[in-house]
Amino acid sequence: MPHLMDLVQQRQQETFAMQISAARMCGGVSASICEECDQPIPAARRAF
Repeated sequence: MPHLMDLVQQRQQETFAMQISAARMCGGVSASICEECDQPIPAARRAF
């Protein structure tokens, strides 16, 4: 039974690593105008 738990924990770590990696990928260009106030968003801020 302990071996099974080791496999489950390993699988969980691999899943978390893939999810974190996918979340860090930039999906495209950020908005240039704020949707709430219609003000331009500085280029430095859009880089994040």
